[in-house]
Amino acid sequence: MWLCDYPQPDADSNISVGEIAEYGNASQLAIISYANGFYLSRQAQKILQDQQGIEVKVIDIRWLAPLNEQAIIDSVAHCENVLIVDECRDTGSQSEALMTLLVEKAAHKPNLKRVVAEDCFIPLGKAATVTLPSCDSIVSAAKELIANPL
Repeated sequence: MWLCDYPQPDADSNISVGEIAEYGNASQLAIISYANGFYLSRQAQKILQDQQGIEVKVIDIRWLAPLNEQAIIDSVAHCENVLIVDECRDTGSQSEALMTLLVEKAAHKPNLKRVVAEDCFIPLGKAATVTLPSCDSIVSAAKELIANPL
């Protein structure tokens, strides 16, 4: 149930193991995600910039293992706020590793928040996306993080 199709890579466009991608160079808010969360974060980025005037950088971590810790830390080094978007459940998700990374290893400590799937059974059929992050939940969490930093 991918929310979008990834384009076929060109023969000359190899992605190195651990290589991340950045979309935008804002310092007000960075959204870190991957897979469907990345797709939704790009939608939210447009809404936040166009309708809220919030400067947003979206970081696609691309690789879950190995996680390129230094690239992620470098990418958010000048960001005031970081929102981590993860389709996995609240407990035991990649978002926990990303939060820990930024709290324990980043010299600059941005305001942090996560948008994750709820801890629940795995719904099937039409309910499959009910517990997952959405573009609206990302926009809402970003606005809350900017307005009320932790």
